[in-house]
Amino acid sequence: MPSTTITENSTSERLFREFGELLTLADASKVLGYPSYSAFRKAVYRGQVPLRIIQIDQRRGRFIKTSDLTEYLQSL
Repeated sequence: MPSTTITENSTSERLFREFGELLTLADASKVLGYPSYSAFRKAVYRGQVPLRIIQIDQRRGRFIKTSDLTEYLQSL
């Protein structure tokens, strides 16, 4: 079990280091392995992505919290 914890922590740290607190949907689509951003965007629209998508006032685009994505990846 310790090796799983190390892997989970390294994944979390890598995502925070590379993307910061928030990921754009384009970045999230790459991390999740979708074939294209368009395919991911359609999955979001259809409600097939089990992550909370957020919008920020005064900023263009939609985002996913890195911590939410990390939790989702660990649950797989």
